[in-house]
Amino acid sequence: ESEVINQLSQGAAPADIMHGAVVSLVGRSVQLMKRVRMEPEFTLIGGILRFERMADVIRAELDADVNVPEGDLVQFTSALGA
Repeated sequence: ESEVINQLSQGAAPADIMHGAVVSLVGRSVQLMKRVRMEPEFTLIGGILRFERMADVIRAELDADVNVPEGDLVQFTSALGA
């Protein structure tokens, strides 16, 4: 939070700040994903993936086919299987 406020006070564009946050989150997730044997194609679910850039950055980092359910279904998919 303080880093975001600092960046805004220095005149950084909100879109650039958001992109930096996405890259940071993806970086941590990708580190965990690389610890297990990955398939060449997989599906990601969860509300954070409503932001299409999140999936785009994950695809680029992993160089893999990443499927994301369309629309609001992305955040409810796990509940449907429960």
